[in-house]
Amino acid sequence: IPRWADARPRPGRYDRGMERPEIVSLEEHRVPQAAGVLARAFVDEPTSVHLFPNPEDRVEKSSALFAALLRFGLHYGGAVTTAGDILGASAWAAPGQWQITKEQAAAIGFLELPAAIGEEAASRFFEMYMTLASYHEADAPPNHWYGVVGGVEAQGRGRWVGHAGVRR
Repeated sequence: IPRWADARPRPGRYDRGMERPEIVSLEEHRVPQAAGVLARAFVDEPTSVHLFPNPEDRVEKSSALFAALLRFGLHYGGAVTTAGDILGASAWAAPGQWQITKEQAAAIGFLELPAAIGEEAASRFFEMYMTLASYHEADAPPNHWYGVVGGVEAQGRGRWVGHAGVRR
């Protein structure tokens, strides 16, 4: 696997003496800030570049998308972040909740995505989502937790933020 995708611990990757962050449940009023953190964390990631080719507004538009994804976890599974300054966030759907109904889409803001991120980006996102959903439906075991999104901003990397969020 490529080095950037390799999350296995390596010597020197973490300072074992470093204080681990406190992980707390994400609250609705912190969703916009957490979404901004994820947008910056993934600003140059290929999916973000594909969805939002214009680098000038990529963070702003992807923030709207990440807010909807975080709300999906917040309402239909779980979502966490760091206490105090938000360094990262993750969200997941509970078993049986990974397929988004129209009612859920309305509750989490998916129906407003075309206006928030643009029709073309929304079309690319929904096409990508449906493609992944078809693989998920065919290959994933039943009754599992579904990782919706998770990421750590640059200043939180190497500080156990991602590890602590997954362990919670």
